Amino acid sequence: MKTKKILQGKIISNKKIAPDHFKMAIQNEWLALKARPGQFVMIKVQEKNNDPLLRIPLGVHFTEEDRTYLLYKVVGPGTATLSQRQKGEIVSILGPLGNGFDLSKNSPDKEALIVAGGHGIVPLYMLIKELRKKGIKVAVFEGACSKEHILCENRLKQTGSKVFIATENGTQGKKGRVTDVLVEYLKKYEKNGKRKNIGEKYIMFVCGPKPMIKSVNKIAEKFKINTQISFAEYMACGIGACLGCAIMTVDGYKMTCKDGPVFDSKEIKWDAQ
Repeated sequence: MKTKKILQGKIISNKKIAPDHFKMAIQNEWLALKARPGQFVMIKVQEKNNDPLLRIPLGVHFTEEDRTYLLYKVVGPGTATLSQRQKGEIVSILGPLGNGFDLSKNSPDKEALIVAGGHGIVPLYMLIKELRKKGIKVAVFEGACSKEHILCENRLKQTGSKVFIATENGTQGKKGRVTDVLVEYLKKYEKNGKRKNIGEKYIMFVCGPKPMIKSVNKIAEKFKINTQISFAEYMACGIGACLGCAIMTVDGYKMTCKDGPVFDSKEIKWDAQ
């Protein structure tokens, strides 16, 4: 049985860290203890009124002691209002929700490849920290349109992971798409046009815009790498009741909020995405 509650959390900080991006720290010991990499929460933007009416979904960025950190992008009135909330104020949270990343499929002899597109780094950072605690080697591939939208680079390096950056305008890292950097990394293990058993060497975790996710999936299929993907579908209820975040799988429609947001790439019907 999944564990979730409606909780009250105190805002410890709510700071702008990049263009349109804020990081909020919420104090609630139970939430920090229960949240797992890849899960999310539904947060009520305001306490005194119902504007907006619905809670908004935010991925759990990471937890420390009694605090849960939420890294979010201001994309509409809800997140704009949230960005104005102040230290010491109380917020209502439903969570933790969803199925996170399955770490049981990894092993110390495999290297974890983490592929993040822009805001997609949000659920992956906590995953990276967990993998490193287990002594698993990690290579992070982070891409964005420009330097200003590369998030968490220093903190990623502090985990002891290898970090590769790509920006579309070339202002940081390699100019181009993050998928190009990923392929370049994998091709180091090719000889004479024949691939080794690369799929036995790696496991991959991905989050980002859907076009990027689809490109990464093609790479995963080519190199036969087991891959888990976190989808960022819009979620209105967070518990599978409204059916607004349906995604087509090989077994029919599933709800991103209830059955995901993390899926094995083999579950997804990619020609329907």
